[in-house]
Order: sequence, then structure tokens, then C-alpha cells
Amino acid sequence: MNVVVDSREMDMVTLASYCEKTEYCDADHPDIQKLAYQITLNCGHEKEKAMALFYWVRDNIIYRVGLWNRKASETIYEREGTCTNKANVLVALLRACQIPAGYGLLKVDGRRYWGPATPPMIAKHVGKIGIHLYVGVYLNQWIRIDPSDDCYLCNNIGYINPTATLLEWDGKKDAIIPIDPKHIFSNQFPFANIDHIMKKAPKNAKGIKLSICNVFIKYLRETKQRFSEPREVETAFLAFLRVHHPLYFKALLLTSNTRGILEKLQNLKNTIVNPLGLRPLGRLLNEVSIQKTKISDRLSKE
Repeated sequence: MNVVVDSREMDMVTLASYCEKTEYCDADHPDIQKLAYQITLNCGHEKEKAMALFYWVRDNIIYRVGLWNRKASETIYEREGTCTNKANVLVALLRACQIPAGYGLLKVDGRRYWGPATPPMIAKHVGKIGIHLYVGVYLNQWIRIDPSDDCYLCNNIGYINPTATLLEWDGKKDAIIPIDPKHIFSNQFPFANIDHIMKKAPKNAKGIKLSICNVFIKYLRETKQRFSEPREVETAFLAFLRVHHPLYFKALLLTSNTRGILEKLQNLKNTIVNPLGLRPLGRLLNEVSIQKTKISDRLSKE
């Protein structure tokens, strides 16, 4: 893994750039200023303020994937965002408190870094190389912190998916998502400005694929089912999708190993008899093929 890290000793002139507003990190926006004040109202020193801001962003902006082209002030209104959006909000809030903050950039294996609980049929729709953003805060030295995963998601799935381990931060040591080092290609840190990244249009994070990925994340956050091993997640999610989002279920069939999925679902005798009713598997496969054009037309209107 190629790691590029700037010196932890920085002069005041250099640190000044880590307190400045940018187009997307609009730390001077009235809503950002007001929120930073409210969160840190009862805090004393900078470490307490930084910790309060970290926990607020971690749990009040829920994690999703997709469009990251949002200013910090827009993300706090939407109350959800990607790792990039959440990192950007935290940096903006820290800068609003005059605490130097920047960004760390990981290039990762986009199809594996989410962890073992990610179904292959979901992972295949993610880009091979992904970008993951985290935060660096300067408290006499650079400390890396990552507010990406909210407590609701981590508490529900962290027991079976290591990358969803709930991060706690003491204000002193790094608090970084435990991504398998084999899935990290490079690590660059710290950047003062990532506007050039936030302006880029997504390549894979769009359309029906994006919708299904976010339904999956919401399912992980809300499911009451307990799993004994990661591969059970895929089967359970398919059953959920078939009942609650049949159009997405059919779309997934069209872009995955259709026969393998249907056979896997047929074996779940205690959950469902088969995904589209009680008809034979051969007939189901034929119907899926016949409906392909109709479904594609409907999906294009979503």
C-alpha cells in the first residue's frame, strides 16, 4: 500500500489553509456556524469541541452511498450522506470552530472494502476502484478520524461485518474504520481542499443500481434478523427485496446470475417457496426473460 503522509509538525501559515472555507466546505455558512455553536456550547477546550462534533456527525448524518456533490450546508439539511459528505460536514464544523481540519483520501477495492456481509450481486455494481474520504483534525498533531458509519448501522450489523465496527474517539488517538489493508491501494493525507473531487460526476453511483445499494444499507440498519455468517445476509436481503421492492428484485435478477439466485431462493422452504409465486423454476426463468424489456422501460422512468 502506498501511503503518503505530510509531516505532523506544521507551521501556523500552513495550518491556516486548513481553517479556510471552500466552495463545498462552506464553513462560513450561517447554518454551519449556528450548528457548530450549538453542538459545542457546553464544551471547554478544542479537544472537547472536536469530540462533540465527531459524534454529532457520526450519528446525525446517516450513511448512504451515491451523489456526493453537496455542500456541507446542504448535507446537514438532508441529514444523510456518503463518506465524502460526512467528512466534508465534519471538516466544515471544525473549521467553523477555528480548529484546523483536512481530508484523508483512500483508494480502495470498491467491491471488497465494505466487508464480507456485502452480497456479491451488490458488490458487482460498485466500481473496481473506489474513493473513501476520512477526516484529519489538528490538535497539536494530526489525528485521523472517520465519522462515516452511524451508530444505528454499526450496532445492527457490526457483529458480522468488521468494517462496520462502531468507532469511538477519545480525542487523542486515530479512530479509523478497520478496512482490510489488502483492500487499500493508497492513502494520502492531509488535503486542505477536495472541491475538485466533489465536483466530479459519479460513474457508477446512479440509477437503479444506486437505489438498490441504498435499500440494502437501509435494510442492514433496520433488520431485526440475526445472522450467523455473512453469506446469510444475501439470502435474507433477496427475500426482503422480493416482498417489499419487487421491481428492484426483478432488476437484480436481470443483472445477476438469474438461475443461481432463483435456485438459492427456492431452497429457502421456510422463508419463501419461490421468488415469484408457485410456478416451476423453468417457467420463472422464461418469464423473467420475457419481462426484461418491460422492466427496463419501467426502470428508466424511476
